Order: sequence, then structure tokens, then C-alpha cells
Amino acid sequence: MILDRFINAIRAGYSHFLISTHEQERILAVVKKALRDYTTVQGEKPLTEIIEWGVDPNNTPPIEALLELDEKPINTVLIAKNWHWFFEKDSADYPILTQHILDKADSYRDRSTRRIVIIITSKPMADALPDELKKHFFPVDFPLPNEEELAKHLDVVVDAASNNKEFKKPNEEKRKELIDAAKGMIAQSAENAYALSLVEHGDLIPKEIQKLKAQDLEGVAGIKYIQPTVRLEDVIGYDRFKEWGKRSIKHPLSKGSLFVGPPGCGKTMLMEALGNWSGLPVLQIEFANMTDKYVGGSEAKVKAVIDVIKAFGKCIALCDEMEKGLSGAGSGSNGTRTSSDVAERSLAQWLKFMQDRPRGVKIFGTCNGIDNLPGEWLRAGRWDTAPFYIGLPSWNTRKKIIEHYIKYYEEVLLEEEGLKIKIKGKLTEGLTKGWTGAEVRQCIENAVVGQSTLEEASSLIRPISVISAAAIKRLEQRAKTEFIDAEDVESGEVKIGVVKKRKIDL
Repeated sequence: MILDRFINAIRAGYSHFLISTHEQERILAVVKKALRDYTTVQGEKPLTEIIEWGVDPNNTPPIEALLELDEKPINTVLIAKNWHWFFEKDSADYPILTQHILDKADSYRDRSTRRIVIIITSKPMADALPDELKKHFFPVDFPLPNEEELAKHLDVVVDAASNNKEFKKPNEEKRKELIDAAKGMIAQSAENAYALSLVEHGDLIPKEIQKLKAQDLEGVAGIKYIQPTVRLEDVIGYDRFKEWGKRSIKHPLSKGSLFVGPPGCGKTMLMEALGNWSGLPVLQIEFANMTDKYVGGSEAKVKAVIDVIKAFGKCIALCDEMEKGLSGAGSGSNGTRTSSDVAERSLAQWLKFMQDRPRGVKIFGTCNGIDNLPGEWLRAGRWDTAPFYIGLPSWNTRKKIIEHYIKYYEEVLLEEEGLKIKIKGKLTEGLTKGWTGAEVRQCIENAVVGQSTLEEASSLIRPISVISAAAIKRLEQRAKTEFIDAEDVESGEVKIGVVKKRKIDL
């Protein structure tokens, strides 16, 4: 599709192109083949020659490449690698190159004197070219390898290992797992990961590919590949959402949900647990790491994150504390506008992606409050449901949380650390009124660390319900009409569509 658009742009008369990619050699080979195969509607092959020019070790100035292009026959193509270095403001080549391209722009577009300039670089348009040239260049963004391309790289490694009698070729099911594990990697990294798994383990192991992919993604700001270990049954309460989540998470039409509630109530844990339960790849999105002080930088980082998610295909994207990353973008829920143009432009990309995301991409987000969350981020079509409210746990839920963590510190730590622990004292309903699950756990841990009773340890806790009483009260009031209560029933009483004889719309 991208390649077709590139060729159509040539047919339409565009003469200057910027290709942004981290896989220059792969994309270069694809582009050169497309140029050689290119024909006009009359079946003619007008492109006469391809000149390839990189950074010259003999320090030949890049202007020489453009001067050479001027001497070549019409329809000659110049492919220039990494010229973004020469367009930096402190480069002596910057004014010379820029002015020459501007002077020749109309000539290169004229069919009687036609020539084509293609700059291939790892930088996006915003960072690769000076403002004077951006309007003259057609941007071409090639996606990361798809399943078909990854399969070819897998076959290279499999064929190389076929001489080893102990090696068993993967069957179709395992091939799919290996290809899925490499989604989001550049082609060469995927092939290297397959080969490394084979060298180190004598076999192709999908989980090893996933680990290497996690390392590969470290260079993309704002996204991490994670492997959650928390189980859904370890998250106490929220049975209403759990039932909905388990039913919907694997459906191809599912989009995901937004969780709203006070800090420490288990929103992030619930999100990760559902991701673990689903078996789908889980990506952690951090909006704060996508900001950039330079013009176009934030947009480029958001685009890079979106490209990775698209390459994964079926996956879960977890967006924690969205209200912090989105503050300053668009209109707030009270209808006011903010002044951050950078936040608006860059996060508008994410908003559009949420609306038009590929089928199979689920997005789950958390917010401690939505007063500053743009209203357009909450509407139907971007989430499966209205926001789920993850509120302060009831006493029945707190009792289960207390039992769970007492068992953890007395039994699990004995197995893992060899610590013999006997927790003394009791946490009552009155003592823990208004506590979050995180506060219950910290109290029990304080009793272990301080070698005290639970009652004594409770004196060290100041619950968020007291510290932020006004904010939580406002949130609870809004939850009654705007949100869906994630913990509305006890386990075993959940019915999607009917809860406590009150009909809901899920």
C-alpha cells in the first residue's frame, strides 16, 4: 500500500521524497526494485538511472551529488542516505544544499527536465529537513515488517539449521507463535533474534524472541513490552469488571476500557492481570516520555509508538495515569480549552489512532481523576464501555485483601526468602474504614518489617480517603451517574446486564 502510494506520487509528478525508516537497507532494496519496475501508463520505463550517495569517507561535499544529478539525463533518480546531518543549522552544507534544492525544485518537477531526489533517513520529516524544504518533499513512511516478511526471515534461519539432525522444524502452530513474537521488530532484528535463540537453546523459542523484542523496543520512547506476572485471581474484588473483561478481551471487536478511581485501589494491577490472563502481548504506554521540546519531536515520538502497536497487531496497550499525559490536550470535561498546542497536535494523533486502530488492538487506561481529561477522549467508540469506577473497597473486599496479604507474608515469603513470620493483631472494619488495597498491604508489610502488631502498624497509615477527601468525594458523586461500578456485587453473583436487579448497559 505504501509502495503503491510512493509510485503513484511519482506518476503524479512529485520529484522530492523523504523516506523515514530504521531499516534503510531493507527499504532501500524495496524502493530500488520499485523504481526499476516502474512504468508509465503507456508501459514505458522512463527512469534512466539510479545514483546512490551516502556520507563520503573522502569528505566530498554532498552538493557534488546534486551537481552530478543535474548533468545526468532526465528521469535520473538520486538516493541520498542520511542527509539530515547536512541540514543541521551549524552545518556548512546546510545553506548550499537548501538553496540548490529550492532553485532546482520547479525544474525537477517539469516533465521535460524531470529528476527525482529521494532522501532516506532514520529521522521523521519534522527533524530531517529545514522548514524551507518541507513543503517540497513528499513523506513516505514504511511500516515495520508484516507477517509475510517476518515469515521469510524465519525461513532463512530454519533453512540454515536444517542440516542439524537434532533440530526440529517448527510446525504451523509454532511458526505462527514465532512470527507473532517478532511483531514490532525490524526485519534484521527479528532474524537475529531467531538465530540467537537457536544458538543459545538449540531451538526456536517464542518467549526468547519476546524477551529480545523487549530489549529492541527500549530505543522507542514511550513504549515498553512487558510480561505481567500478576494473576487475575490475585486481584481481590471488582468482580463485575472481571466478568466483562474475561468475556470481551479476546473478541476481535473489543476496544478496551478506561478505569477511574483514587490512587492505590488496584487499577494498574487489574489492568495488568487482565493482560496476563488474555495471553496477548502487553505494551505499556507512557505519554510523559513522548514529549519533546523541539518542534515536531512529540508528534514523531507518538507516531513511532503507534507504528510499533500496529506492527504487533493483536495486542493490549496499557496507558497508566492518562490524565497526566493528556493534561493540556483539547477541551476538558468542563468544556474549557487549554493552551498547549504541542500536546494538542501530538495527542490528536493518538486520539485518531484510538478511533481507527487496527482490529485486535485493545487499549486499557487508568485515571485518578478526569476533571482535566479531554471530553472527546471519553466518548463511545473509543472504549467498549463507559469508564469503570475502581473505588474504595467495601469491608467484605477489604477482609479478603487482608486475608490474602497475611497469607502472602506468612507463607510465600517463607518459601521465597526463608522468613518465618507470624503476623499478630487484627485489622477491623472500623480500623480500615476508607482504606485502599495498597494501604492494607502496606500496613501488613509494616507489621512484618517493624515486628509489631497490625494495630500498631495501622498508626503509620494515613489513608488517601482522608488526605484527598474532597477530591474523592467529587469523584464518588460523578461515579453514581457517569461511571460503571466495577465492584458492585460479590463474587458469584455477577450477571452481565443485570446487577442487584438494576439493569445496566454493557
